[in-house]
Amino acid sequence: MVSISIVTPTFNRGRLIGTAISSAWEQNSRPLEHIVVDGASSDDTLQRLSGFPQLTVISEPDRGLYDAINKGIRMAAGDVVLLLNSDDQLLPGAIAAAQQAFAGNPEVASVCGRILLGKSGAAGHDFEIGCPAMQQLRAGDIISGLPLTNARFFRREVFDKIGGFDQRFPVLADRDFLGRFYLAGFSTVVVDRAVYRYNAHPSSLTFATPRARPEHLREAIELARYRLAQSHSEAELAFYRQWFAWAVSYAAARAVQTGRLSDAGEMFKQALDRRISPGALLRQLKWHLETRSERRG
Repeated sequence: MVSISIVTPTFNRGRLIGTAISSAWEQNSRPLEHIVVDGASSDDTLQRLSGFPQLTVISEPDRGLYDAINKGIRMAAGDVVLLLNSDDQLLPGAIAAAQQAFAGNPEVASVCGRILLGKSGAAGHDFEIGCPAMQQLRAGDIISGLPLTNARFFRREVFDKIGGFDQRFPVLADRDFLGRFYLAGFSTVVVDRAVYRYNAHPSSLTFATPRARPEHLREAIELARYRLAQSHSEAELAFYRQWFAWAVSYAAARAVQTGRLSDAGEMFKQALDRRISPGALLRQLKWHLETRSERRG
């Protein structure tokens, strides 16, 4: 049976972190280890973590969320790594389901279940999301959809081959990582059940940065531009051209809506300069519209 390490990054989440930790250690099949990487919290996070002696806790200043995650992955001893946010929770039976899937498919690099979306502390009104195609991971899921990041269990070899989370992208490092995962051709097995619950609350990082915000769009453009410059294969070029076209067009549309016409013109100039065809945008737009119902639960 594969061993599973859980990595939880946290900063000033004392009020919420107990639920996340308990959800992991109340599983019918417990993880090999649970590593909590705290960014030197100033609230009662460490005090609350002291009530869980089974944890491995490191607390020190860091460079943000993805620096903490990378630290935890480097420390992990398990065959498989799962990322558990400090304000979310694993659903009962999640670890056992993943272990069973890996045991039945020893060649696969990843296992993915479905997710629940609900308000923190308000179970019973959740939306379940994750059709098999979404769980398998498509280009569109990464670019503009829901990639189900935390419902994915990754073998350690994935990180060994493609690296961890790139801190150049403080908002989108998870999608950047999944883009590299997708392009590397790793295989994923689907688990026919929800394994992870995202808890929505006012300070949630998962829900607090809508994709339409200017800073999100700027980073998406920069990410696609950066990776496009590194691309060599036709698959890489097509993927990042599609991402760039979507991000630039979305940003231009937002600029038009807010009367920033010169900004919109600059966005389209960037697309022309990189020879991004309208077809790249149309492909992503068509996919986005056709799969809208999948993301509504």
